[in-house]
Amino acid sequence: MAIMTLSVPAFHGWFKGQGVGLSVRQVRVDLQQARMAAIKQRQVCAVRFHAPAAGQYTNILTKRVGCLSGYRGGVRFLASGPDGRSMVSEVGFNRQGMSTAAVARDIFLADGEMTSIYRVRVTGPGSVQVHRWVDGQWR
Repeated sequence: MAIMTLSVPAFHGWFKGQGVGLSVRQVRVDLQQARMAAIKQRQVCAVRFHAPAAGQYTNILTKRVGCLSGYRGGVRFLASGPDGRSMVSEVGFNRQGMSTAAVARDIFLADGEMTSIYRVRVTGPGSVQVHRWVDGQWR
């Protein structure tokens, strides 16, 4: 009985923390799909964040809306990351699948308790990378 009492809080914390991880994976997939849509339809495809409302993002080309409210743990976008960089309001891909920006574009997500912070980064060539803030640096 004592083991169960100790493991329930740990399991509950782990379970809540899964929400931000799942949301980050979904944002990454949606950005990769936006890149593929830009290539397939031979036109610029952008994803806007906090559109149509806070905690949502919209693929401008396909009109698909993603929403963070469906994930456990109070997942949300952050205005800036722990490194001081600001989150962008839009990420775009051109007909070749490259980013419409010459510099990396960052999207920051965290759980409600700020125990798990992630950065989804779109680089100039169009790759979509995910990093987690651990011990004062992105890994």
